[in-house]
Amino acid sequence: MDVPSFLLEMEEFDESIDAILSQMEMPDLDTDSIDDFKNFYAAPRRFSEPVSSKELLEHSNKGYAENTKKRIASVLRLYNAWVTERNGSREFDKVLQDLLKLGKDQLCQTLCKFILEVRKETGEDYPKETLLDIVCNIQMYFHQHSRMFKFLSDPEFVSVKNTLDNCMKELTKQGKVRQKKAADPLTLQDQKKIWESEILGDKDLETLVNTVMFLLGTHLSLRAVQKHKNLKVDLVVIKYDPKLKLRFLEYKEVQSKNNQGGLHSIYQQQKCVPVYENVQKPERCAVKLFEQYLSRRPQFDPKCSRDLYLRLLGKTPKTNIWYSCQPMGVHSISKVVKRMTEQAGLTGNFSNHSCRATAPTLMYREGMDEQRICELTGHRSIAV
Repeated sequence: MDVPSFLLEMEEFDESIDAILSQMEMPDLDTDSIDDFKNFYAAPRRFSEPVSSKELLEHSNKGYAENTKKRIASVLRLYNAWVTERNGSREFDKVLQDLLKLGKDQLCQTLCKFILEVRKETGEDYPKETLLDIVCNIQMYFHQHSRMFKFLSDPEFVSVKNTLDNCMKELTKQGKVRQKKAADPLTLQDQKKIWESEILGDKDLETLVNTVMFLLGTHLSLRAVQKHKNLKVDLVVIKYDPKLKLRFLEYKEVQSKNNQGGLHSIYQQQKCVPVYENVQKPERCAVKLFEQYLSRRPQFDPKCSRDLYLRLLGKTPKTNIWYSCQPMGVHSISKVVKRMTEQAGLTGNFSNHSCRATAPTLMYREGMDEQRICELTGHRSIAV
């Protein structure tokens, strides 16, 4: 009896499949696990690996800046210290240590007692602004745990609002208010005096990096020390304007306190600031001095930090390279403007933030539109 042709074709197909499989590189199942075998032939993943509960909690709390999280933690320590001291006395009723376990009525009573009794370590009253900050940080603590209470507007917490309001009025009457220590802006006269004192320029490696920091802080309206510390060398680019026939520095801010790129700032424009070269006074030109500073950095070292400000390479370097591969520390950056103003004989509360305060002040005096000032400085409000 003849074998049907389709059976012969199937047999040939099986033989060809066996031949292909014998040539494939297979993992040693005697030594590798089944998971390794699956991964060896697994198709590329479209989605990321499943997140853990810890990762989920971390991302859900990322809406707050690190400094805000630290303040919340500090207020919680203050609350816990108050609970411990209060519960240690037999004269008073006990309060729960864990705020999250309190019902709304209990929470109202506890917060009212806390507002009335909280004090500094010295036993003195907190300023009224600090008292408000304490309550707001407790509210944010509840928000971190998906309990969206609003102590100053929810009807259930009207007793908390009234208690806080009365305490703040009493503290105001006693003169216990927080004194603002805002940095003084550098006037044109102040800047002239600093330049004439030969504190700025390119005469040596320390003067050059300090001058670049001063000019960028003033023109780019950078926010205090941490913004300077986070500034990367590739965020400031030298460009040429063919219409004006001038070179300029272009700075595009990646992220800031007022524009973090999240939902609240999705329609906010990215801060982009041009700084044109000073042809009248080339010795004070930001473009020229920045270019010279770049030429003094290590050029081809892959280990060199991307941070813009680098540590000094000794006091008298023997080559054209003046700076090391290591980034300048926060403390060194924070002292630059204060030391500069002291050497120039200026009196006032000056710090790196003075440069940020200087920029909008000078723009406003030059008659620049207030909305444009906000775009260049990164302020949300035109009340600069």
